[in-house]
Amino acid sequence: MQRSHAAVVTYVLLDDVANLARVEETLNGFYLQHVPDLDVVHMYLQPLHDIHLHSDNIRYDYIETNSSARKVLLFAGLGVAVLLLACINFMNLATARAILRAKEVGVRKMIGATRKQLFFQYMMESVLYALLAFPFSIILAELVLPLFDTITGSEIHLHVWNKVYLIAATLGIVLMSGLVSGIYPAIMLSAFRPLAL
Repeated sequence: MQRSHAAVVTYVLLDDVANLARVEETLNGFYLQHVPDLDVVHMYLQPLHDIHLHSDNIRYDYIETNSSARKVLLFAGLGVAVLLLACINFMNLATARAILRAKEVGVRKMIGATRKQLFFQYMMESVLYALLAFPFSIILAELVLPLFDTITGSEIHLHVWNKVYLIAATLGIVLMSGLVSGIYPAIMLSAFRPLAL
């Protein structure tokens, strides 16, 4: 359906066995029979749960235009790409600092630290860095959102703290980021053998 200048929303409850195509055809036939001059109008049925992200082609005179699933997927993809780049950047920086920590690794191994202990220590450091960065990222996101809204023409709000499942999902992403970005440096540092230099 092409973008229309106005739309009237009507909610109907159909039986589970109803033929949607036939109901649409009947509705459009009824409309053309009673308003023959306005044959540009096309009525169609849409499931109630699809309205939020799958009706962005309709502009209502009294309701804001809905968002689209494509926009959500695009922004989610961009977010994942930025997060992966940040993880790779952290890996590179941590790996570059491995030489500076050679003495620490040597001393710890000399006093009996095992490779497994060193691995978990560096993994926990990475996760701790991610947890410490999290509040700063929320503050930065709140500061940048008005500019982002201006550029994209959208209106996004951070409602992370309203729902328990959002808090759990956000903390899960933070922990996963810490683990992913810390695994390679932890393997390198724990395998480091200063005596072999």
